[in-house]
Amino acid sequence: MKVGDIVIPNDPAYPLRSGSGAYTHAIVIQEQPLVLVSEESDMRWESTVKPDKLKVIGVAKQEQLEICMRRLER
Repeated sequence: MKVGDIVIPNDPAYPLRSGSGAYTHAIVIQEQPLVLVSEESDMRWESTVKPDKLKVIGVAKQEQLEICMRRLER
């Protein structure tokens, strides 16, 4: 996985969740440690994500990646 990849869980028992809901996919914004952000940049996952539980399905557009990368500053 690399920065900009769009990922989905490859195990139904391992969803991308927040306290208020589930997300179908996320965008990789950092490789080490692995950090994911939701497409709307409203959710960030770090310590709870494992690369072996995720599958790359595409690549984010540059504009979307720039929005998501702002979460590294928080």
